[in-house]
Amino acid sequence: MSRPLLIESPGADYHVASRADRGLQGNADLAERVDAFVARFGRLQDRLDAALLPQLLEALLEPTGSVLDNLNRAERLGWVRSAGDWAALCLLRNRMVPEYVDDAGVLADALNAAHAGVADLVATAGAVAARVKRLAAETSPGPGTEAPA
Repeated sequence: MSRPLLIESPGADYHVASRADRGLQGNADLAERVDAFVARFGRLQDRLDAALLPQLLEALLEPTGSVLDNLNRAERLGWVRSAGDWAALCLLRNRMVPEYVDDAGVLADALNAAHAGVADLVATAGAVAARVKRLAAETSPGPGTEAPA
């Protein structure tokens, strides 16, 4: 069964027939936008869960572990809404690459699920950034004191 793909971006809605019909192969502009979305989604998720979360946890002297361990700790600290939902978003990545997916319904479902998860990624990025700013303020020298050499 071929399902339509709905991708929304600020200022525009894109409703496209799935790849099984005229799909991405017939619309270079949309294909480029989908590729950009998938790449940006993946980069943001990777930077948060593989780089920023472990570094922030270490800076706070929190134990670090696997990505899932770090996500669970981030959830307890209020930075991630749901570690389970985040892990589910991670699993979407290969299902969002049109070249890897033969079933247009799978592609459409994955893209729409990822789009719905963008708010969680953005909220996590904001929470981590706020905690980094607080940490920087807590550890910076006060007025009239010299920074350690």
